Amino acid sequence: LCVEDLKSISLNKDDTVVGIAASGRTPYVIGGLEYANSLGCNTGAVACNKNSKVGVMANVAIEVEVGPEVLTGSTRLKSGTAQKMILNMISTGAMVLAGKVYQNLMVDVMQTNEKLNSRAKNIVINATGANEEVAKQKIKEACGSVKPVSYTHLRAHETGRNLVCRLLLEKKKKKKKKKKKKKKKKKKKKKKK
Repeated sequence: LCVEDLKSISLNKDDTVVGIAASGRTPYVIGGLEYANSLGCNTGAVACNKNSKVGVMANVAIEVEVGPEVLTGSTRLKSGTAQKMILNMISTGAMVLAGKVYQNLMVDVMQTNEKLNSRAKNIVINATGANEEVAKQKIKEACGSVKPVSYTHLRAHETGRNLVCRLLLEKKKKKKKKKKKKKKKKKKKKKKK
């Protein structure tokens, strides 16, 4: 079953797969790691037993012994908590390596609601020392993107900020054009049927 799930997302050798199994022997996870290894993917395993089957199969194994659960068989307690903390560390490291963080700030914020709009503004204020009005204006000039505001305000001249904004606008326009083309193609196909 896991193999089908991984095929459905077009897993390839450039991907990394982390298998998570409290017992370290869940068949779904083992199947996924076998498949990922066969493609040449980087693999990792997170288990709550030493020398686990998933740990042996992975390139990197993180095996944390948490001891018996308070409720026997309820791996969502200590094991689940330990694994969540490990996954938080892995995902935080991945965000840093992917360039989505400036110092200790997540600068690739997608502003999809009022709370995230406020967070974006506060990130720019913290990163740049700008006041609230300047932060709002610079985010607007950067087409709503926090990352270029933080970097350009700190490291570049006004021409750099204008360049970033122009590039972001061009990128948005290209995406819109692609969406329109896809819609037109779908409409043409429906008309032909």
